[in-house]
Order: sequence, then structure tokens, then C-alpha cells
Amino acid sequence: MHVFEGYDAISLNPEVALTPMPEWLVKLREVCHEKLAALPSPDLAALCPAIVRTHRECPAIHEILDYAANQKIDLIVLSTHGRTGLKHLLMGSVAENIVRSAPCPVLTIRGTLPK
Repeated sequence: MHVFEGYDAISLNPEVALTPMPEWLVKLREVCHEKLAALPSPDLAALCPAIVRTHRECPAIHEILDYAANQKIDLIVLSTHGRTGLKHLLMGSVAENIVRSAPCPVLTIRGTLPK
């Protein structure tokens, strides 16, 4: 599942907002769809024949939890960026909120942040 949160305005300061260009958002959506279509790797896909890919566009935490409950998902697997300090405070943690509120077990895998 990929949840694309609509970005009407991006800003850490509400007095100075940057509104993304519509063309940029279209390209970002396309890239997200392409990356999801490539997962998992072909050898892993052969072991898991019941793979379902879905896209949503809304707040990630609520959509993931609703989808898991409605589809009776028995395990949520997601990556975490491992943000700490100010980045964690400003951006929050989708993974942390999912772990706390999920209707089923959650397996988190630490992703790597580009340097």
C-alpha cells in the first residue's frame, strides 16, 4: 500500500507556505505508482502469490489503520525512517502511530535515510 498525502502547501512556518506546482505533484504520483508496482522483488513475489497493491491519497495513519481493519489484515509490515530529535518532532512518525493503534501485529523494518 502506498498512501500519498496531498500537499496543498508545504511549510514549517504557516506564514510562509510553498504551493507545489501541479505538474510536480502529477510526476510525484507517477513515481510513487511505479515504485509500488516494482515491489516486491520477483523472487519474493513468487513466494507470496496473494500480493495486493493499492494506492490511497489522504492522511497516511488513518488510511493504513482503516484499510487494515476493513480488509481484516493480520500483519502490517512497514519501514521506519528512524528519525530522531527535531526531525521526529516536526514530521512525526507514521510507524509509531501505526504500532500504537493497529488492529493487528506490526513489523517495522528500519529503512536507511540518504545522506
